[in-house]
Amino acid sequence: MPDLSMLEIPSFGVILDLLVIIAVAGLWSAWWRNLNRLQKTEQLLAESIEQLEQASSQLQAATEHIRRSEQDKRIEGQARTRRPARKVAAPAADSSSETVLARTLRLQRQGKTDEEIAESLSIPISQVRLMLTMHAARAN
Repeated sequence: MPDLSMLEIPSFGVILDLLVIIAVAGLWSAWWRNLNRLQKTEQLLAESIEQLEQASSQLQAATEHIRRSEQDKRIEGQARTRRPARKVAAPAADSSSETVLARTLRLQRQGKTDEEIAESLSIPISQVRLMLTMHAARAN
């Protein structure tokens, strides 16, 4: 019997050594996989950062373009509001204002609204209303 116990002891040590080797190999394998995952994640993050920076620069360019467009529209709007004031002052000074008044009265008799009269004669609605009010006051 002493021979059997001697055989079991070395085999127990070998089995224990094999288990430790397998455990270390498993831990090393898990570490290697995690390292590869970490590298892939870092690479994806770097690509995402680059894409985000590109998107940010495109957004800044678009925002600047919108600002310029809005500023151009404001400048055009200011120029448009200035032009009609000059055009309106000219007809009142010359004799053609009588023809504008006559056309205004004719369009009113046809049943056109103040807005339609202003649009068809290319004059401000306030001018149409003023002419109609003054004509009505003169008639009374």
